[in-house]
Amino acid sequence: METHSKDYIIDAFFVLLQEHDYYAIDVTKISKKAGVSRATFYRVFQNKEEIIRAYFERSELEFLSTHSPVNPYSDPKEFVFFCFEKLSKEKDKLLALYHQGLIHYLSEALNAGIEKDFADHERGDKATAYLYAGAVYNLEVYYLSAGAKETPENLTQEFLRFLRYEKN
Repeated sequence: METHSKDYIIDAFFVLLQEHDYYAIDVTKISKKAGVSRATFYRVFQNKEEIIRAYFERSELEFLSTHSPVNPYSDPKEFVFFCFEKLSKEKDKLLALYHQGLIHYLSEALNAGIEKDFADHERGDKATAYLYAGAVYNLEVYYLSAGAKETPENLTQEFLRFLRYEKN
């Protein structure tokens, strides 16, 4: 039941975030929209920031369950496409975070993914991985600021052109 409540709360929060100012969204509004009690909310989350972090964790798990893991060190093009494809599937929620000034949680999630990757596999140069994550994050912020219209393929091409892996 707690897993369902968690999902309901995350989904309700993002619906509200697309309709209201972040600071106007309180636990009562989230609980009502999610169809759970305030007590259930507080059993699952301490605050709104935890909802955002849980959203990124859930998003990563859902995406990885339908895609095979990609090694960023063996094929940078595939890895970058993988990142942009994942992010484009979540563009409405990311746009809500962007417009509310909360997009820095995306950077936090990307960095957490790098930490997990290194803890799980101990591979590659960690500094290079953080460089990729920072570049992906900044291109994603640009994508959102421009209305989230570019395709993952175009974003990947632009990213690799910048790294000089591909020519125009």
